[in-house]
Amino acid sequence: MAIDKQSRTDLEFDIICQLLASFCKSNKAKQVAENLKFFPNLNACVQELNLVSEIQTVYHDSQLNFPHSNAEDIDDALKMLRVENGVLIVDELIKVYSLCQGTKDLVKFAKQNQAQIPLVYQACAHITSIDFVLNIIKKVLDTKKLVIKDDATQNLASIRGQKRSNYTAINKTFERLLRHYRTEGFLGDSEETHLDDRRLLTVQSTYKKRVPGKVHGISAKGNYTYIEPKENIQLNEQQDLLKIEERHELYKILEAITNELRGEKDNLQAFQRLLVRFDVYNAKVLLAESMEAVQPKMENQRKIYWLEAKHPLLFLKNQSVSAPTIGQQIEMTEASRFLVISGPNA
Repeated sequence: MAIDKQSRTDLEFDIICQLLASFCKSNKAKQVAENLKFFPNLNACVQELNLVSEIQTVYHDSQLNFPHSNAEDIDDALKMLRVENGVLIVDELIKVYSLCQGTKDLVKFAKQNQAQIPLVYQACAHITSIDFVLNIIKKVLDTKKLVIKDDATQNLASIRGQKRSNYTAINKTFERLLRHYRTEGFLGDSEETHLDDRRLLTVQSTYKKRVPGKVHGISAKGNYTYIEPKENIQLNEQQDLLKIEERHELYKILEAITNELRGEKDNLQAFQRLLVRFDVYNAKVLLAESMEAVQPKMENQRKIYWLEAKHPLLFLKNQSVSAPTIGQQIEMTEASRFLVISGPNA
């Protein structure tokens, strides 16, 4: 539908788009809402009105709960999948998982309720391979804790097991020394501090030579010295080595999972487009509800008949100050194509 720039401005269409964007959950959907274009033809307009109306009926049905998953921005992940040697980081993998799970929830809901919402089902029907992609990710991702599983590989399980044992030994030794030096009266009020994930004793500088270990620093006034107990130095070094080994193993796991997902990038793009699209649909429903809007009957004729019509922006402004908005009856036909509005109604 060809509408010139001035008409777009006169209709305050961009203001409506900004209001619509405020109801979107994801940034990508907000961008879509802020840059909406007019429908190319009447059929496209009617089809979308009917689809949005279906979603609205679900909102008013106490037995149904329309899934409104956040359309995670996976552009960085998709960019990495296009790079031959690119490797996803854990945060990007989590975003991809959330997007896939949100898509699955929407498609499942549409399929289960296709008799009531056939247009919503039709809009989702082209989506396939969700479970296949999710299963790839679930092989390595703990979907509750959102971290790489301990048993993603045997090597990772071994490394993390050693880390836990070593961590227990570090804390057990430190607690014993903490009690000892507390009894001796060597410690400051805070007793301990942390540096680079290491527990250090806060020793009164007067007694620092009586506490064997490695000095990591002193307080601003020099009253306290921060000491890593001698008994923990080797344990801490071993823990650092295990962390390095863990990072290397995680990289290998992420490299392998990235290679598997690389062949699914087209599906991932389709999942993202679907959720963004439905994010905008949901926003349209919420905006319509805020305006107490109704679905108009559309005809391909040069005539309009509006009963109790209210300017939506004026309605929202008056609503914010609890003021009434008076509706107008407006009718135009092929024979009366011009309407002059004057006085307060203008």
